[in-house]
Amino acid sequence: MSKLIKLKILHNATILTVTGIFLLLVMSCNNSTTPEDEAVEANVTVTNECGVAVDVSMDAIFQFSLDNGASTTIERVLQGTHTFEAHIVGTDTLISSETYDIEDGFDYYWTVDPPSTITITNAYGEDLAIYVNGNYQGDIGDTQTQSITEVPFGTYNLEAVNSNSVIVASVIITVSEVKEYFWTISQ
Repeated sequence: MSKLIKLKILHNATILTVTGIFLLLVMSCNNSTTPEDEAVEANVTVTNECGVAVDVSMDAIFQFSLDNGASTTIERVLQGTHTFEAHIVGTDTLISSETYDIEDGFDYYWTVDPPSTITITNAYGEDLAIYVNGNYQGDIGDTQTQSITEVPFGTYNLEAVNSNSVIVASVIITVSEVKEYFWTISQ
């Protein structure tokens, strides 16, 4: 056999070998680009209504700081269970947390609500109307206890008014911590 024929056979054998290896690699690859195989992602929009700026984290990883009254979106959250937390900016004080099971590519919405409560006990001897910063909140019967929930951080003037429209008691409460505040109305 001539040297030229041997080189052509070797060249063709090399091409066939390389093509075969390439085909094996392509066939063994599982990276499909069909939509049903793509990772499910969603957006989570966070709105802060707690009264102070918060640091927002997802799965214990800081995402952003968010001023009171503002909204921001965490984009492309992967499918699965994720825990979102809001802390007072620069502290470990937890304001709120929420866990979502992200699925089906739906968007999710989380509002960081005020965490504090003001509990009022009426020991005055008659039914009273309760006002907070001049806004009527409701009536409280004698010897009853009621709560105002989701109170944002801030200062509040609470007034108890009798049936003759006379203010019989008042108190100023400054909500500065995540806790329950108490006011007992008595004579």
